[in-house]
Amino acid sequence: PRLFRLQVPDPGRSATGMGALVLAGALLTAAPGGEAGFAGVVRTIREGVAVSVKAEFDAFDPAVGKDKGDRYPVALVPEQALFGYNARRPAEPAVAVYPAEGTVYLDHPVAVLSADRAKADA
Repeated sequence: PRLFRLQVPDPGRSATGMGALVLAGALLTAAPGGEAGFAGVVRTIREGVAVSVKAEFDAFDPAVGKDKGDRYPVALVPEQALFGYNARRPAEPAVAVYPAEGTVYLDHPVAVLSADRAKADA
């Protein structure tokens, strides 16, 4: 039996999900036969695509999660989402795990659109 249930944000709607595919592609396709390994990763990700980060955390609840607790959920989420989830003090908090290989750096710059100085400083 599989021990883990991978939850990945929809790569078509989420930079985190797309980043997971980009990183897997970069790590796997450079090796001989890596294309087959990458295809397997894509199939696994497709099985666990979540429509939102909330849906990923719903998988942590055995009453809501698809497998009703028979596998451990593993969710790829932004750090701020994990922090927000744990701030609600769930019975079992989520634990962050950082891959030794590193992660994709997602930069979300802010553009100030107001000419009003008070609004821009806020």
